[in-house]
Amino acid sequence: MSNLQPTPSEVVTEIVMSRDQRPWLAVEGDSDERLLRARTYPVHPKIVIGYGWEGVRDIILEFHKEESQSI
Repeated sequence: MSNLQPTPSEVVTEIVMSRDQRPWLAVEGDSDERLLRARTYPVHPKIVIGYGWEGVRDIILEFHKEESQSI
């Protein structure tokens, strides 16, 4: 079974379309996600994995591009 990774565009679409009021947090990998899920937060963030720093950067750039187009 292959591990299908969402594209930055798919992640951003999910963020934009979401009605979830929790903050979103993009992390590099699985170990970062496990570490952050073990913490206690007043409002637990929704965590998405970018699969490397480049993926996190691409998610941020794609989100910025989407937000600037909607203004």
